[in-house]
Amino acid sequence: MDALSSSLVAVAGVSTISLIGVFTLLLGKKVLHKIIPFLISFSAGALMGDTFLHILPEMTETGPLPTDIALVFLGGILLFFGLEKWLHFHHSHTSHDEKIHSMVYLSMAGDTLHNFIDGVIIAVSFLADWKLGVAASFAVILHEIPQELGNFGILIHGGWKPAKALLMNFLSALVSFVGVGLVFLFQMDITSHLPWIIAIAGANFLYLALSDILPELQKESRSLISILHIVSMALGVSIMYALLLLE
Repeated sequence: MDALSSSLVAVAGVSTISLIGVFTLLLGKKVLHKIIPFLISFSAGALMGDTFLHILPEMTETGPLPTDIALVFLGGILLFFGLEKWLHFHHSHTSHDEKIHSMVYLSMAGDTLHNFIDGVIIAVSFLADWKLGVAASFAVILHEIPQELGNFGILIHGGWKPAKALLMNFLSALVSFVGVGLVFLFQMDITSHLPWIIAIAGANFLYLALSDILPELQKESRSLISILHIVSMALGVSIMYALLLLE
């Protein structure tokens, strides 16, 4: 297969990972709602681990973090803060409902952007060498499993029905095809802007974890459940670290 066909096949395989949440449905509704809080805390750990162990090192791979990339990262945090405020102003719910509502949409925005980046990375890798493309696709698949599982938990926690959460996760995953298409249409014109796109994705992940998810978990007053939340977060970070060792 040529580079384009290989990229499309790889991205199609990666997109199916977005449906991993379907396995949690086999547990039943009662069990699902019991484990959702731990999927949320797992997601927080995975998001922070992804930011500090993958995204920031990626941006500093060629040397110290460039000032322009650092400013884009900080600007991304301000952007998502402003977006969350805008969501609050346009919905007449209680403050708690507003926070959950914005967390869902910020999660979807970040996941969609990350899927676009995955498509770009896979396409660029196959353009360089098919072996590199296969390796990149495998790395993305491993990376997507914990991320999509955590994102599914956030959507369910936000009040979405499992079927809707699975559908929206899948539609978000299809954006990776856009990344592939743009790379083959414009090639280096797109990849040259990848550091800025990655910086914005990292800003979204860090803002979502620290501003929305952790404050939600802090409301838990039971000691044992709080300890389990910490363990779940540590598991999320640990998996991201393990993926780092495999790269």
